Amino acid sequence: MMTSQDGQFISADESALTSQILARHAFDGKETFNVKLIISVVKHIISITRKSNSEPQRSNIEGDKIRNDSLEEDAQILGAIVNRINEIYLEIISKCVDGGGHFVTMSLLESLSKYSWSAKVVIALAAFTINYGEICLVEHLNTEYQLAKGLTDLMDFSQVTTEGNKLYNKLLMITELLSELVIAADCIIEVEELSTKYHAQKVTRLKDTAPQAAYWIISSLLTCASALLDPFGSMPSSDKEILTAVAPNMESLGQFKNELSICRELIERDEAREAYRKVQERMLSPCVVNLDILQVLIRSKEDRPSLYDGSKKTNAHLNELKFKNVMLLISELELPPEQLNFLRKIFDQTNRMAIEFKIVWLPIVQKNMSLADEQGFKELRDQMPWYSVDHPSLIDQAVISYIRELWNFENTAKVVVLNPQGKILNLNALPMLWIWGTKAFPLTIDREKVLWAESNQWSLELLVDSLHPRIPEWIKDNKVVCIYGGEDIDQIREFTAATKTTAQELQVPIEMLFVGKLNEGRRGNVRYLYHLVSREMLSHIFPPEECYDYIWYFWERLRSMWQYRKKISVEGDEILQHLNDMLSFKDSETGWAVFSRGNNETAKGNVMKLLSIFDKREELKRKVDRQPENFVRVLDEMVRATEAEHCNRLIMLVNDNMPDRFVCADCGKDMETYYMFRCCND
Repeated sequence: MMTSQDGQFISADESALTSQILARHAFDGKETFNVKLIISVVKHIISITRKSNSEPQRSNIEGDKIRNDSLEEDAQILGAIVNRINEIYLEIISKCVDGGGHFVTMSLLESLSKYSWSAKVVIALAAFTINYGEICLVEHLNTEYQLAKGLTDLMDFSQVTTEGNKLYNKLLMITELLSELVIAADCIIEVEELSTKYHAQKVTRLKDTAPQAAYWIISSLLTCASALLDPFGSMPSSDKEILTAVAPNMESLGQFKNELSICRELIERDEAREAYRKVQERMLSPCVVNLDILQVLIRSKEDRPSLYDGSKKTNAHLNELKFKNVMLLISELELPPEQLNFLRKIFDQTNRMAIEFKIVWLPIVQKNMSLADEQGFKELRDQMPWYSVDHPSLIDQAVISYIRELWNFENTAKVVVLNPQGKILNLNALPMLWIWGTKAFPLTIDREKVLWAESNQWSLELLVDSLHPRIPEWIKDNKVVCIYGGEDIDQIREFTAATKTTAQELQVPIEMLFVGKLNEGRRGNVRYLYHLVSREMLSHIFPPEECYDYIWYFWERLRSMWQYRKKISVEGDEILQHLNDMLSFKDSETGWAVFSRGNNETAKGNVMKLLSIFDKREELKRKVDRQPENFVRVLDEMVRATEAEHCNRLIMLVNDNMPDRFVCADCGKDMETYYMFRCCND
């Protein structure tokens, strides 16, 4: 047993207290009003009092009202509840002058018996806020206005306001308490809403606890009211006394809030699971038009276009994609600029070639987007000339889960292809686009097999495709083409000079194309290196303003080819071995070069090895034997016969297609495997 402030004995048994509370509850559903509207006013008043050191704030309650049309109030009902709030306000004043406690709390619950638990709490909060707000206003204006000073004298607060500003400090503390009670009231409102939608055991338990939570809130309000109405009496007056008096209530409310948080998580998990099941069911259902799939992936509303047309800078409806071939570009908000640039090139080519494909960007974002995410989405969307979703929120989290789990999306971009009937033709056509460009269309698995069947041996065309517009011309003229890379300008100068001298002496027609080195953290250095190669006319180069895009594309094509060949290749796959060699050059500390003639003959190695061979020009000249067409074959033989002083390293992203072994491009031995943990590009 315990004794309340008014001398009443309260049973320590929780069920007994609940019985007393429920005995004063007679809600029949007739007395209802918009609790959210009233509590928004209370929240507004609390926010104003927190700015007590600033100038009096002009009310902007309308800005805090819930704007949903379903929450608009009938003027008569609102007027009636305001009258009831004032009646409870007077009751609080009359009953709390001599102290609050269990008896007064029960009396107030009796007066509010016709209302729901959330309505009882909201009315009590609003009534207390009238008293609290009046005192805050008078205290705040006391030093500036004679009227306020006179009211202070009549309210008998003059001594409190002059002795260390005790009332001010007490109001600050009550403001914080009141904020916590408003949060608890929101929880009761939420529990009542949940109980109308769900009948889970956890929700039922919370609904049964709501009466006690309402009691704890009202009891705490009355303790605060007693302290404000009787500043010099026997009621709690100091901050410490008030906190001690309400501590048990606040602890119980904390438990109530925690239980609601757990319940909310369980409901969200169940809803997410059910939403995912429905998405999966709809995605696997037979369809006759691609809209059946697109409307699952992108939430659409009749009054709001779901898409944004980047070419026209206007909104568009999903219907514009009906019976069209669609490429779904799926990525997070960070899409590498070089990737985006080459996608734009392919997009422009499809338009010029009248290839009937539409691209739609599906951004994969977290549930709650930050302001930075919003800005990042708009900036990236504005760089895309194709369709995008109008906002990432139009892609439900259940759809994102489906894309991650069933379409195997992680963090790198991919392209899923739909035909006009909604059939998925390819779960990731992006590597096809990198390798074959527009030749990859219609982006089917069968088309990919045909293209590889036509390119069944290692060649210059397979290596560089159409990276430079003059390469087809050089191949046709039967010239030797040298593709080389590196980042040491002195080494590049030495290598290009030695290559040109050797070719001239052997009467070998040669063209050289500088690739460079991929280095995300040093793009400025890469561009400067291109500037030097161009200014000194060392060789042909990619367009300087787009050099980094082309370097990235060169290596991305090779990586995409390697992933495909690793997946389908058999022992002794020549193309795969060449790709292994090339990818080992990518992260080599020295330069590299590939020589090719007539498209199919190739020789490759690191620059130091090639320079050592060019130093033996007489031997090379003797083996070529005045037949320039033998140059590439002889060079390849000499590279293979040369012992490597320094071999290569090969850095690959770990994935399911990792081979059991890699062979060094220089010495032919198996490469050792090491782990490297890397968080960003240097």
